[in-house]
Amino acid sequence: MNLYGKKVTKELENYLERFGYNSFDLMLRAGTEIFNVLETYEYEKIISIAGPGNNGADAAVVAMQAYLNKKEILLINYSKN
Repeated sequence: MNLYGKKVTKELENYLERFGYNSFDLMLRAGTEIFNVLETYEYEKIISIAGPGNNGADAAVVAMQAYLNKKEILLINYSKN
């Protein structure tokens, strides 16, 4: 698994947008892929913590995928405010 910093991530997003992917598409794909990885493990319940920003949106998509797949899910919306 590769993790990228903010600058490299933005460059990758800009590159993909030139091929027709928008930030909403990327968010859906990221959250769905995270859910797919979770499905390779045994678990009783998924706890998804969504903070502000794009990563929070990815966490919300994980929760949405879990709900659509009839998994037990707890979504926590975290904000510093």
